Amino acid sequence: MLILANEDWDLAVRFSRPERGALIVKRLGSTRINIYRHQEMPFDPNKSVPFIGWHKKDADFLPNVLARQIENYTEVLRVSDFSEVILAMKDKVGIGFMPDYVAKQFPQFEYVDLPGTYRDVDIWMVVREASAKAPHVKQFMAFLNHLFSDFN
Repeated sequence: MLILANEDWDLAVRFSRPERGALIVKRLGSTRINIYRHQEMPFDPNKSVPFIGWHKKDADFLPNVLARQIENYTEVLRVSDFSEVILAMKDKVGIGFMPDYVAKQFPQFEYVDLPGTYRDVDIWMVVREASAKAPHVKQFMAFLNHLFSDFN
C-alpha cells in the first residue's frame, strides 16, 4: 500500500497511485519504463551487464522489480536520484531504467532489448486537498494537464 507522507508539499507527479489520504488524484497518462544505455558504451548481453542500481531497496520499487529480470548483471553504481542515473549514463558507467519520454530527450541513449525489463506505468498527479484551491497550485495543475495531454 502506497501512502504519501504528510510532508511539506502541494503537488506531486508519480508513477504509483497513492491509496489513501486527503488527496486529489488524477491519471495524467501512461508511459513505458525501459532499459537504456549510452550508444558508445560497449555492451554484450552474453557477458555481465553493468547496471546502475538504487539505494532504495524496497522489493516493490519499480527499478528493483525490473532489475530482477536481468539474468546476468553487476551493479556498478548505486544512486538515490533519477538525475544521477542520467549523469551516469552520459558518462557511460552502465545501463539504467528510464521512461521512454525521458530517453527520447537524449539522442545518445539507445534502447536495450533484454526480456522482461520494461513496464507500462500510469503517470499520476497527486495534490493535497488543502492546497488544491490555491491559485498557483491550480495554475500548475492546468499546466501539467496540458503538458501530459499527449500521453493519453
